[in-house]
Amino acid sequence: MTSKKITEANKSDSVENYLANITSTNTTNQATELTTFALKRIDLFFDKNKQVYARDKNTQEVWQLASRKFCDWLLSSFYEKNKKIIRISSLNETLSTLAGFGRKNGALHEINMRVATINGSYYIDLCQQGNSKAIKITPNGWEVIESPPVMFIRPDSMQALPCPEKGSDALDCLWETCNIPKDCRILIVAFILECLRPDTPYPVLEILGEQGSAKSTTQSILRRLIDPNSCDLRAAPKSVDDLFVSAGSNHIISCENVSHLTPVIQDGMCTISTGGGIAKRKLFFDCDEIIIHAKNPVMINGITSVISAQDLIDRAISIDLPLIVSREESPILLKKFNRYQSKILGSLLNIFSKALSKLPYIDIPSNERPRLVEFSKLGIGVSEAMGYHGSEFMKSFNRVRLTAIERTIEDNPIATAILQWFEDSDKKTMELPLHEVLKQLEKYHPRSSDIWPKTSKALGDALRRLAPALRQLGVSVKSRGKHGAYVRWVFSTCDSQLISSLPCLHVSSEQDLKT
Repeated sequence: MTSKKITEANKSDSVENYLANITSTNTTNQATELTTFALKRIDLFFDKNKQVYARDKNTQEVWQLASRKFCDWLLSSFYEKNKKIIRISSLNETLSTLAGFGRKNGALHEINMRVATINGSYYIDLCQQGNSKAIKITPNGWEVIESPPVMFIRPDSMQALPCPEKGSDALDCLWETCNIPKDCRILIVAFILECLRPDTPYPVLEILGEQGSAKSTTQSILRRLIDPNSCDLRAAPKSVDDLFVSAGSNHIISCENVSHLTPVIQDGMCTISTGGGIAKRKLFFDCDEIIIHAKNPVMINGITSVISAQDLIDRAISIDLPLIVSREESPILLKKFNRYQSKILGSLLNIFSKALSKLPYIDIPSNERPRLVEFSKLGIGVSEAMGYHGSEFMKSFNRVRLTAIERTIEDNPIATAILQWFEDSDKKTMELPLHEVLKQLEKYHPRSSDIWPKTSKALGDALRRLAPALRQLGVSVKSRGKHGAYVRWVFSTCDSQLISSLPCLHVSSEQDLKT
């Protein structure tokens, strides 16, 4: 017997011994009776943060031990069996005992929310009460299975998905309920499907449009496709703590009517899109920590763009919605969406499976890879799975990237001044100390600007933040370090990283890929 099997056997013996000892004592203590009742019906385990969870042996549903769902299940099940009401103090004692029991005798498992991946397969939790059904997607197709090989947790606000329909081709029904322009639809499909891949960095979707462009309705429908929630759209978080708390109870972070995002919140969104965490002191009078680890897709909407940090722009997809000429009532649109949701979901899963089968044969040259290279490869596969050429996705993707970068440059007087100064100089390369650069930029200084650098150091800091955006517009900015008494910087022309041609190698077989 392996050490792992011995450990599992010991844990099983611990539960059986405990139950045998309790039965022999004939105790009438309420907490003991409730604990005994629970241990006969659940398996206890913990995650990497030592949070304890319970899994129903019958339905395979998973609950966090202290959650309202678990307490409701335990109290109602106990009453149905024994016709006894449990005191709150006895419930608290039971929860404490089960927590200790789970940490001491339980096994370590990874906990997932809505989506998971293992051994090259992807899983979507249907979140249906009374069972643990999930959708399994592979490059060979998809199916609904009864017991997935992964653990899903279901927060109170998470709602069920309908079972998708096989053989459906109803993607056009989605565009009847969403105000997505035709040239951005491949991007939206790729974004939705990327939200199902927890093993890659998530993009951030920014939906823009004036009043009356159905921003909120469109965003709500896109979220309900794969992650329906009792509150699909929420206000923007006020702090990074709020952002991570939201990430801990939602798969998709979805905010509406956003008019401003602080630099700290934008940095937090970058962290969440790629995966990261925060640690907080558990209580004010002890030294224990609460660790929240999050990796989530983000969706926001607003009238004007609020993403200004270059790091977040590199991870964002900004979609401008057209004004609706012939308006339809939101309840009617949502009713239509609900009628076709299972067919639309089935169509998306068909595309997802086909795109996964193409991924091993898609490559992007190293000098042309964007920040979201994983998303770009999936997008090319999605484009081909939808019957288009892979270049269609890249053209659309590069267009929205260029628009976002130009918007950032226009909003930044330093970047605008550098581009104008470099163009007026009529030189391909210049090397100067920063104090000289700052002096030459003064004639391009807009007097109304309050963020103009006053020192060489401030200019250097600004250049480091702007360098990626400037490089994608064809101007390379690099520091050569200290030469003599000053730090010298090199400004030169370079090839734009926004390529409108097909930046991918697509081959038809694994042998061709090796060749």
